[in-house]
Amino acid sequence: MKRFFLLIVLFSGILFSACTNPLAKKAKSGLQVQISNDVPASVYLDDNYVEKPPFVNRELSPGEYKLTIKPDDPNLIPYETDISLKPGLLTVVTWKLAERPEYSGGVIYEMEAISSKHGSEVSFVTIPDNAIITVAGKEKMFSPVIIPDVTPGHLEFEVSLPSYGVQKHTINAIPGYRMIITVKLAKENLNEQTTTN
Repeated sequence: MKRFFLLIVLFSGILFSACTNPLAKKAKSGLQVQISNDVPASVYLDDNYVEKPPFVNRELSPGEYKLTIKPDDPNLIPYETDISLKPGLLTVVTWKLAERPEYSGGVIYEMEAISSKHGSEVSFVTIPDNAIITVAGKEKMFSPVIIPDVTPGHLEFEVSLPSYGVQKHTINAIPGYRMIITVKLAKENLNEQTTTN
């Protein structure tokens, strides 16, 4: 059984599940990168080529990195962000590449230990701010927000904002950890919708 969090891209969203134990090798960190629209691309850490997504690397040194996802198609724009890889934990990035920044978006999942050994927390940060966060199909709040005392286990959430694409996901809240979810919402591309309809 893999002691790693697994990201599975589904038509309805993303399933992010985990074993109860983080990575066995505490000195190592993990990174998983997935392109949600299956565009061929390359992944770089601090400008060094890593691999083609989708991939999982379990043997990275903890620390701060510049992550770059560079599409093979020169008409699409690269994505670049700073990530923090923590010992014994996995950072998951799923991204949609597009021709313009406003049409690209995705989710970054990170974790950090909290003082509670039994409860969980979930933190939402969105770009832009004040996105509507719906948890378990009923609780609605605005980002940024931290939800304390989350019962460990599967938790469904939705992130929405008028004129932006909706993101629907399921995470597995782990006891003793805060799940940090950073969502960059993509503007709805009317031209793309017209083409596909």
